[in-house]
Amino acid sequence: MIHGTLDSVVRIEDARNLAIWQPKAKWIELPSDHVFGRKHPRLDSHLPRSTEEAIQHCIYFLRGHVISE
Repeated sequence: MIHGTLDSVVRIEDARNLAIWQPKAKWIELPSDHVFGRKHPRLDSHLPRSTEEAIQHCIYFLRGHVISE
């Protein structure tokens, strides 16, 4: 689970509780908002750093848990 510490939509305490309730969950906090710095509409091909970091965490997780099986 990846959650932004600056998220104003989902309280970080609520997100932490979800991770506690799922003992196999990996918990990651990033210094970002609810959408990891993205904006809508997206007018360029640049991804915000926090979005790229969240994607890298997802890739790392998938390589270790899904792709290797």
